[in-house]
Amino acid sequence: MKKLSVTDLKAKENLTRIWEREQKKRGFTQDSAAAEIAEQNGDKTSQAKLSHYLSGHLRLTISAVLMFSSYLKVAPENIRDDFNYGYRPDPLDERERDTIESFRKLSEDQKRVHEALTHTMVEQIAQKYL
Repeated sequence: MKKLSVTDLKAKENLTRIWEREQKKRGFTQDSAAAEIAEQNGDKTSQAKLSHYLSGHLRLTISAVLMFSSYLKVAPENIRDDFNYGYRPDPLDERERDTIESFRKLSEDQKRVHEALTHTMVEQIAQKYL
């Protein structure tokens, strides 16, 4: 296992704190969370994988941060302080507004597919170029 950086350890601590808070509020387990995440993302997220992220045995990648932030209903930067993907200080241009408007017209199932595909693309781009 590769040793986690200070930033990775902080992210793991943030995730654990948020996870425990939300778990108390919502009453989910790692098994039920894994099943719900897998259903939402159309993948094979397992309880074991969630456990590895929560214990720090797996580094929180971009896709993992997005997965957890979506499930826990928190901003990604609440998990990783250095996560600024999507930060946009400038107003949206017309193309960006059109994209958001199109997304809002999708059904919930279509939105889940779109989000899963986007998360996969972001992770592939990050692995290739970052």
